[in-house]
Amino acid sequence: MKKLRRNASFLQQAIAESTLELCLLEKSMKDDGARKIDLPSI
Repeated sequence: MKKLRRNASFLQQAIAESTLELCLLEKSMKDDGARKIDLPSI
């Protein structure tokens, strides 16, 4: 059981990290999109 719990917490940490990475990636993509939209208007 201890091993299972350790695996579960490892999985939770991995999921949390990839969720964070996805959020950062999404944010940077939105920022890039905003920049691309702003450039032609200059």
